[in-house]
Formats: sequence, C-alpha cells, structure tokens
Amino acid sequence: MVSTATWSADGYTFANETILGRHVSTLFVDTNNTVYSTQRERKQLLLWQNGTAHSLRRMVGEFSQPASIFVTALGNVLIDDGKSNGQVLQWNSNENAFAPMTKVDSACDG
Repeated sequence: MVSTATWSADGYTFANETILGRHVSTLFVDTNNTVYSTQRERKQLLLWQNGTAHSLRRMVGEFSQPASIFVTALGNVLIDDGKSNGQVLQWNSNENAFAPMTKVDSACDG
C-alpha cells in the first residue's frame, strides 16, 4: 500500500459469507469504486456501486471455479474459469451476457 493511502471512517461491511459464499477468490474495485466479485456456489457475478450496501446486480454465468476477475475501462468483466472449464469468460455490459473469450490451460490467478 502506498504511504499516502487513507481509510475512510465511514466504511461499512457490504458483503459476508451469506452473500459471497465460502470460497471467495475474486474481488476487483474499479476507478469508480464499484466492487465486483463472484459467488461460486450460485455461479453469479456480483457488483456493488460506490456507497451501496446491497448488491446492485447479480448476473448468472456458467463458471465453476473462478480464480480471478478483471474489469475493463468499458465495464466488460473477464472471469478466469481455467481450472475447471479451461476458459476465460467475458461479461459484456452492453449485451448483459457472458461469452467465452479465450481458452486457457490452467487457472489465471491474479
């Protein structure tokens, strides 16, 4: 962490095991402070906008062991599912749909 980083006294818990499940391996925060994660057991992509305590959106996908997540500047979400399904999935925010992006030989931990 950089030496100029600060924590807000107004922070709050927005997710727990009930929401995220027992095996959380993905978390991404974009430049707008939108938080993205996956819920493995329900095969869901979850996102919270800055300042919200409840999940804004829940998108169901066909991933089984997501190892990492990345969000592009355009809002497209890349989810690694290489360990189980040998692929990286992309959720397109304009189409509100998941599609395979590329094949991989193993998990892409990030």
